[in-house]
Amino acid sequence: MLTVEQLKQTHSTYGAHARTWDYLARSYAGGSDYREAGYLRKYLNEDAAPGGNQYSQRLISTALDNHVQTVVNVYRSYLFKTEPTRNLGLAGEASGADEFIEDCDLDQTDLDDFQKAVSDTLSIYGTAWIAVDRPAYQAQTRAEEQELGIRPYVSLYTPIQVLDWKYERALNGKSELVYVKIREASYDTYDVLRVWTPEVVYEYHVERSKTPALIRDNGGINNQPVQDLIFMDYERIIRQYEFVNPLGKVPVFCAYNGRKVQPGYAVSDIADAADHQRSIYNLCSELEQNIRISSSPSLVKTADTQAAGGAGAVINMPENLPGDLKPFLLQPSGATVDSILSAIEYHKEAIDRMTHLSAVRGEKTQSGVATEADFLVLNARLSDKAATLEKVEYKIWDLFFAWQGIAPSEDFEVSYETSFSLRDKQRDLAQLAQGLSLVDNPLYQAEAKKAIVEITLDDDETIEAVQASIVVTQDPDGPGRGAMTPGETHPSAGEEEVQYLPHVEQMIREGYTDAEILAMHPEVSASVVDELRHAMEGTD
Repeated sequence: MLTVEQLKQTHSTYGAHARTWDYLARSYAGGSDYREAGYLRKYLNEDAAPGGNQYSQRLISTALDNHVQTVVNVYRSYLFKTEPTRNLGLAGEASGADEFIEDCDLDQTDLDDFQKAVSDTLSIYGTAWIAVDRPAYQAQTRAEEQELGIRPYVSLYTPIQVLDWKYERALNGKSELVYVKIREASYDTYDVLRVWTPEVVYEYHVERSKTPALIRDNGGINNQPVQDLIFMDYERIIRQYEFVNPLGKVPVFCAYNGRKVQPGYAVSDIADAADHQRSIYNLCSELEQNIRISSSPSLVKTADTQAAGGAGAVINMPENLPGDLKPFLLQPSGATVDSILSAIEYHKEAIDRMTHLSAVRGEKTQSGVATEADFLVLNARLSDKAATLEKVEYKIWDLFFAWQGIAPSEDFEVSYETSFSLRDKQRDLAQLAQGLSLVDNPLYQAEAKKAIVEITLDDDETIEAVQASIVVTQDPDGPGRGAMTPGETHPSAGEEEVQYLPHVEQMIREGYTDAEILAMHPEVSASVVDELRHAMEGTD
């Protein structure tokens, strides 16, 4: 059992990065979470201004253009455009894996949606902690388990919730998690902490000594003690429970966004983008202030000059007022607004550039080479993220089968799409349209039309059906070459080589050219025809 002082303790990595994690989480969430953190820079003596609430009014009137959330959503949309495939095998059927896929967290969340949440968490924080637990009730039979609905479930924790952890080297040199302390829930006056060890699981209900206070950083994000940020000042333990860990190991693991910097910490996808977003946020406040002052300029006058507000207002000046003290209007020039808008555009372009989304989100037209380079880098990043999600799911299933006491089948497999055909469709369509107008070869025309079909349609079956209907009826070599007659077509000779090779060989003997064979049999590749022709010429 742990004492209150031990429950207060946090890992050194947690203490070093908790403020940053909170900042990244608020940058993604936006709305009141971002506003209440006070990320606007304060003006000099703004707190001492008449009324005393100018800063609060600026927070309320400044809108957040949430680029961070857009970046995370774009990554997720590409990663899950194609759903993961799972072959559970016989072990899956016998272990209740189908029910786990449909409701993996006992809260009606299917496994795909859970993995989407994992993807978002990795992008935001750089790390995500996943636990696979099983209710403590012990059923006597499998039928009783099914009747009570007892089965493993998975939970996702942000790094802010995982307070402390410890790894040890096993005899084989592998680093194993032997201790982890997780804040599972926070209520009005107390937190629920769960502590995992290989032998025992502890649950503590701990009363907080004070209600969490609103974070105000006065323009900086790292100027508060970490205890004030994460609300860890506990008063006493209200309740505590102890359970035997039947698994014999800690069923929790940390997933990393790319390369692990140190245990429990990796680099976020949005760390730099969040700083640029914050700059845009402050510039939007400056923009709002400038526009408001421009439409309602300030009147500068002496204290004894009487003036009323509104259109056509009368200003009464003392008769002996010197000319250099006459009232005048103070308002910014239009150039100030233009410079703010230019600065905002610069930060937007920087976000797109560092997240490799210029070709997806960017408003400026890029060259074809630049667009292709952006797509290649983005494809590589998405491939890495998809591979990480696949590894995470394999670890989840390993713990799931361990709790069920069975081994996965040899044919058990999980597969995520790791190749993303990112392309500028409008540019590709323009190039194909230009090619169709310049090249009148029938075979080229047919292949270009098939490429257009693949770009403009999404359903694979529809694409295949439409492409199959595009048939070359004119001789691609022109009259006088080969053996193809006007309007001649051939039915498909089959998809496998053993099916179509005899027919292709016969067409070669009858004098058909390669272009004619490919035009009438799109299911045959050019390399197969070329190899077969060379083989036949060598034997003749």
